[in-house]
Amino acid sequence: MDFPVDLVYLWCDGSSPSFIAKKMQRMRQVQPEFSEENLGAMRYVDHQELRYSLRSVEAYAPWVNHIYVITDEQKPSWMKSHPKITIIDHSEIVPSIYRPLFSSIAIEMFLATIPGLSEHFLYCNDDVFFNRDVKKSDFFDEAGRPIVWLSPAQQMSLSLALKLLSPGQEWTWHTTLIRAWFYFCNKNSSSIPFYTPAHSVDAYTRSMYLAVLKKYPDLIKLNVSPFRTGGEISRLLFSYEMIREFDCKFKLRGRERFKDWLMQKLTRTPEIAVVYEKTQLLRSSLQCFNPLTFCFNNISDNEAALARNLLSELYPVPGSWEITAEQRQRNVL
Repeated sequence: MDFPVDLVYLWCDGSSPSFIAKKMQRMRQVQPEFSEENLGAMRYVDHQELRYSLRSVEAYAPWVNHIYVITDEQKPSWMKSHPKITIIDHSEIVPSIYRPLFSSIAIEMFLATIPGLSEHFLYCNDDVFFNRDVKKSDFFDEAGRPIVWLSPAQQMSLSLALKLLSPGQEWTWHTTLIRAWFYFCNKNSSSIPFYTPAHSVDAYTRSMYLAVLKKYPDLIKLNVSPFRTGGEISRLLFSYEMIREFDCKFKLRGRERFKDWLMQKLTRTPEIAVVYEKTQLLRSSLQCFNPLTFCFNNISDNEAALARNLLSELYPVPGSWEITAEQRQRNVL
């Protein structure tokens, strides 16, 4: 495979005072009764996951051509300028009428408009890590088509989807997945088995991504809101389209729970999705399954020190884009 593959991240430091101020100002425009008491649930603390995720790229996916980090007027304090990394501000890809945005679902609608992005690219959040050597062929076939990795899920029907999406139902990430499945089936007057994405690294081509947006011209209007509203359609829609319309290969990724591990053994599912919030559980799961990638999701303040220790153990070698302690000291002096 001689085509270049880029990697795209979304990142923000949700504890930055300027970021919090911007978010609060926008929230008060949308929801006038909003107060600082609500801020705790809105803050996403940066535990430097991106630093270790980038280390995992350098260790296990050195063939990645270029890395784009999408952010909003921010840059990691530990990152120096590097020819392999480009910081992309929201203003470079998101039209001004939509900004500022604080929903990853909304920002994802504009991934394919990144200036200079290669035709083939990978996308993940900053809490996803490569765990062992990966190849381009883990994400693309010989023809250059993305490989779509999905996980098994409950059986879904149109009637059940309508019930789960009925007004008054509490918003969850799962509802955006159901909405994507229902939207796809309704728009195409056909059905497809309901699978869910693993919180992992996803492969795309720029042309396919743009083709999906062109096929569904109302998708941006439905998804682009400053904050999550409950009416969004998950990026899972792109996976369904790539399988159905572009004949992309589909591979099943099991889950890490014991019953799913047993099912994986019985069905010979080749890969396991490892997603954890607790450090010790994640450590045990990595030892048991040795997945290609894993997600360290929603690290709490109580878990921060343990999480940092584990990530430092897994990825001890600083990346060539990191500011060293010596360089930082020189800047201080």
